[in-house]
Amino acid sequence: QFGLNEGLSDTSINDIYFDHNMRLWLATDKGPNLKRADNSFLVFDKSNSNLTDDLVFSVYQDQQDNFWIGTHYGLFAGYISQFDIFDATNGLPSETVTSFTETEDGSIWVATYDGVFERIDAQENFQEVSAHFNFFRLRERKAMAIGSISGDLLVGYRAMGLDLIDTKRELVQHFSDTGEEDNRISHNQIT
Repeated sequence: QFGLNEGLSDTSINDIYFDHNMRLWLATDKGPNLKRADNSFLVFDKSNSNLTDDLVFSVYQDQQDNFWIGTHYGLFAGYISQFDIFDATNGLPSETVTSFTETEDGSIWVATYDGVFERIDAQENFQEVSAHFNFFRLRERKAMAIGSISGDLLVGYRAMGLDLIDTKRELVQHFSDTGEEDNRISHNQIT
């Protein structure tokens, strides 16, 4: 058990993530928290890193060991306390970043309040998901969660359920609370 007494910055936890070294990260409303071996927490926030926002929705570590931090006001990519910043002014068409995933080929996908984007080059330029998969259109702009399995993408929406994008066969399977028996989920809100 751990909480504020152990140094956790906030009890509102938006994401739970284990990095490549099996260290626990908690994304909170007051910054990302790294659990130390002694069960205390190292908190990264505006006061000790170049994060410009403490409201963190997601933490992810890619195949190159870079950390990706999704906040209400941008995406931060880099290593621990020194991040490159991406927002509407420098490459990412959306400010609010909710989730990340990486496909088998190393592509980074970013879910935001304004859609789903893929990092397309080393300069950290991003393109909309429909530019990569011309057969696919988002059901709504607010993508709350994204995942990858066997090269396929899963996109969870604020109110429209879940899409499974079969990238090889160029098919989309939709899951909702009103769907067919095989495609039914308990609720359309995916967070």
